[in-house]
Amino acid sequence: MKKRKHLRITAALLALTMLLTTAPVFAYGSANLLPQKRAASAAFADTKGTWCDAAVQTCYEAGLIDGKSAARYAPTDSLTYAQITVICARFRSLLTGGTGTFSAPASGEAWYAPYLKDLIAALSTLEYYPAFLDADAFAQYANTPCSREDFVNVVASVLASGNVTMTTLNHLTTVPDSNDATVLAFYNAGILTGSDAYGTFHAGGILNRGQAAAILARVGDPSQRKTLSLQSFDLCRDVFGIAPETVVLTAGSTSLTMEQFSYYLAFYLLSEYQNGVLNGAAYNQPAEAMSLAIGEMKSDLAVDQLAKAKSVTPSSAADVIADYNVTDGMLGITQTGWVWYYSHLSLYYQLLLKYNINPDDSDTSALDAALTPLKSALTVTQSAALSGLNLKAVQARLAASPYNG
Repeated sequence: MKKRKHLRITAALLALTMLLTTAPVFAYGSANLLPQKRAASAAFADTKGTWCDAAVQTCYEAGLIDGKSAARYAPTDSLTYAQITVICARFRSLLTGGTGTFSAPASGEAWYAPYLKDLIAALSTLEYYPAFLDADAFAQYANTPCSREDFVNVVASVLASGNVTMTTLNHLTTVPDSNDATVLAFYNAGILTGSDAYGTFHAGGILNRGQAAAILARVGDPSQRKTLSLQSFDLCRDVFGIAPETVVLTAGSTSLTMEQFSYYLAFYLLSEYQNGVLNGAAYNQPAEAMSLAIGEMKSDLAVDQLAKAKSVTPSSAADVIADYNVTDGMLGITQTGWVWYYSHLSLYYQLLLKYNINPDDSDTSALDAALTPLKSALTVTQSAALSGLNLKAVQARLAASPYNG
């Protein structure tokens, strides 16, 4: 089975999707892409007056999504991969002038089989489409709740297959918890708005019926798309209360800033906050998270020393940005912070090769043996701003921030 990779819109296609809509326009609103397949009904009792009421009504009238009963839509219930496949097959059919109806499954087939076959056939002309749309393996996903990111990607595939394009309403350069170009395109088209003032996406979160209706309705009815004015998220300032460029650690003559250190400290603080377990062992004090994060910085400095001794040249910042898809502001971390993290990851991989170690090999003992004494010899001093942090309060802010999206 070909083309099983996860959807990634190419630069050319991404640019195309931000232009004026060119798909067939139907009656039911002069700019509406969806035909009205059934008469408007009274609002469902459980969506009336809620944020998704208009979207649910649009999807119901178009025949995309039914209520769970005549009076109940259940907007917070999840949707499985089988259900979103059925919905998206209908959506693609309606967008391209079809009826949105499908034949009954053949004897012995799953109830969703006609929709799955149709959707795979329609998307097979694309370079990539979502990996779960695999006829041979779909059954293992069918009854699993669908993630928000997977739903966005299959809707994007449907639009691409039908040459449906959208106008740009917003001009965001980043989403705080996603560097997926497709997700960013949906924000800029006014389809996605995020779940808070920062626009946090929650890519791995479970899609619910209200969210699915909102996405489909905004694609189908341009009048429901949203202009955005999002608050920027700065991990250093908003969570740690320290400016990114502030020096917080020193090791000999080397000064290390909060933007370089923030990823490590956030990682260990959040790991402890979530489950109190790291590498199978319990640890319960944020001070230990600080110690572990400082250990990561010492490891980076040891990598620098060993690379210099072994004549291993670090990648340029430009190469790191390109190779690792570095996005300024992703998780609230500056580009400088991400370049520090990924340049040392890259340098570590280069050293593995220098020591004839396959990067996929779990045995890195030869390289670790060379790095350990260098790391042990380093003395790192904390600034007053860092040592004075209330780490319990930081943990709580971190857990409620887009970093934890």
